[in-house]
Amino acid sequence: MAHVKKYTRGALHNMLSHYDRTAKHSRENIDPSLTHLNYNLAEKWQPLPQKEFIDKRLSQVRVQKRKDVNVMCSWVLTVPKSLKPKEYERFFKAGYRFMERRYGRDNVISAYVHMDEPSAKPHMHFAFVPVLHDVEKGIDRLCAKKVVSRQDLKSFHNELEAYISRSLGHGVEILNEATKEGNKSIIELKRLSHKDLMDRMLEQDLAITNLLNENKELKRKVKDLEQELAGEEQEFDFFREAGFDR
Repeated sequence: MAHVKKYTRGALHNMLSHYDRTAKHSRENIDPSLTHLNYNLAEKWQPLPQKEFIDKRLSQVRVQKRKDVNVMCSWVLTVPKSLKPKEYERFFKAGYRFMERRYGRDNVISAYVHMDEPSAKPHMHFAFVPVLHDVEKGIDRLCAKKVVSRQDLKSFHNELEAYISRSLGHGVEILNEATKEGNKSIIELKRLSHKDLMDRMLEQDLAITNLLNENKELKRKVKDLEQELAGEEQEFDFFREAGFDR
């Protein structure tokens, strides 16, 4: 599965130190003896310290001077339960390539794979600066809302699953019940218009009605088969009593 979050400048320190394991505070869910197994898939193309890279990238694009502006987005990609450990590295590399192409190599901060959390499956934190090119103004600007938009969330999981499946040569299930709807958060669901909610309720009612009708039709067919079988049994008894079975 995969899910995304957005962060302001104020949240960067805690998150970045969690990614590269430089946090000084202890975390109960991390096993230090396994930390050496972690790795950063982006370090070849982005060798700078994470915060230094973010400051550099933000200096190159237009940024609104507001404290609540999201300057970083991060996808967490977790290996499916069905995947074998020998395929973990290929899985993460495929996921990294997909997201690098989607959000731009120039915007990638880091892509740390964590293998040292025994209570969780191995996962990758793909962090990037959400930059888009404004065609009308001819500039690059920071805009997490449009880079990780509702449309992006709707298509992300299907396209990611297809890409990784092709890369591994077999089906890989990224989608689950939490992501089939496009990774909507509770806040995003609340923002759905009344019409959207009514349409969804009508679709569900229609689906239930169809299922009930199908169930009714199946019951009718079963009853017809039972009657047909009863008639055949009566015919069989008739011929048996007449001695035709000898």
